[in-house]
Amino acid sequence: MINDLLQKYTQTLISYEVVGRDPSSATKIILEEIAEELRLNNWSCSPSEISNYTHAMIAFYDMTIRKIGGDVPGMLCYYFCTIVSKDTSLPTNARLTGNMYRAFIIFKTLGKWDNIISLSRMSPIGNYRGHLTGESFFDLLLLCDVYKAWDVDPTNPTLTNLKRQAPNVAANHPAYSRTKVIEEGELAHEALFNVIKSVLKVR
Repeated sequence: MINDLLQKYTQTLISYEVVGRDPSSATKIILEEIAEELRLNNWSCSPSEISNYTHAMIAFYDMTIRKIGGDVPGMLCYYFCTIVSKDTSLPTNARLTGNMYRAFIIFKTLGKWDNIISLSRMSPIGNYRGHLTGESFFDLLLLCDVYKAWDVDPTNPTLTNLKRQAPNVAANHPAYSRTKVIEEGELAHEALFNVIKSVLKVR
């Protein structure tokens, strides 16, 4: 059922954009239906039942921005963004779009995921293999994806804002080159993904 609603959301989004109409009202109704389905499923969404992870990440991001469905859509967005960003069967731009939305969700949940991020770095569940501590863990978590998604969508205001802030964030970590930021950032994401997957009870 959730997969059907995700497909309906995507089709509605596209059909409205084709004719130059604002899809917000129509898609909100569908997103609220998705939230209700998640509630009925004890806030669980099995990836094996989702046919298109890219569509899922966009819909769950929209739910997060509109504050529909509480905290779970943000975690689901992060989960599907990570899968998309690593799926070598997808075109490069599609994978980098996964990085872009992952940066967005980290930025938008700033302050709300403090405990989850701490668990990622310090708990056995995260199985963190990197070398970052404290603030540098969060900063490189975000900066890594901003660097990767830098040229994905020059007109996107959220990406433009993050790119504008990137030099200031990078200046706080002068020991890390752009390449090293991406390397350490990916290790941080690996640990965060492990924790998110555990919280969502994904098998």
